[in-house]
Amino acid sequence: MKIDFTALFCPIDDFRQSFEPRYHQRLLADGIKRRRRRAGVSTAEMMTIVIAFHQANLRTFKHFYLTHSTRLRTFFPGLPSYSRFIQRMPGILLPLMAYTLSLKGEVTGISFMDSTSIQVCSPKRIYRHKVFKGIAQREKHQRLVLRFQASPCHQ
Repeated sequence: MKIDFTALFCPIDDFRQSFEPRYHQRLLADGIKRRRRRAGVSTAEMMTIVIAFHQANLRTFKHFYLTHSTRLRTFFPGLPSYSRFIQRMPGILLPLMAYTLSLKGEVTGISFMDSTSIQVCSPKRIYRHKVFKGIAQREKHQRLVLRFQASPCHQ
């Protein structure tokens, strides 16, 4: 695995510095004061590790984290244990999604869509299934499936 953590971390941290103040300002207050202690690893560092995992093409995050923890600790000295990292992962979902959306380019009107069918019902329950009535179609194996049709490209 040859990932340049510095090149990966810098734009993520720049995004975090502009995102977090606006995010905390928009949070709804419930009247309870909460402590905001600094964690050993920041949100940007956690996002960097998660993105590095996806770039590494490994099967499980646990394998990535445990086998590369010594290398990760050189870049992120406050790295928590695997179980603590997993506990904190739901907290980076929103910033990570906002970061990936910020990387999205300008919409040109040309879109590509996968036309893979999705099985929505087993053959035994086809006649009782009413959710996708009129939308789903039967496949040659008598499964009820949804097929997404690609829309025409607009320019």
